[in-house]
Amino acid sequence: MKTILRNLFYTLKRFRTASVLNLLGLSTAFAAFILIMMKVSYEYNFDAGKNLAIGLKKEKYIRLN
Repeated sequence: MKTILRNLFYTLKRFRTASVLNLLGLSTAFAAFILIMMKVSYEYNFDAGKNLAIGLKKEKYIRLN
């Protein structure tokens, strides 16, 4: 484990520009993925509450009649 970490830090120090660009790209990709999944979840669940409310209203009307 010690050797792996030593090699990792050596590589990061030797190729600073490439390492920084890779880390920026990876963090941007993760952020974009999270934002897209939040939007998909919002769109997927958008009508769930409305359908429930409409269903409850219909049941109340049926019970009154």
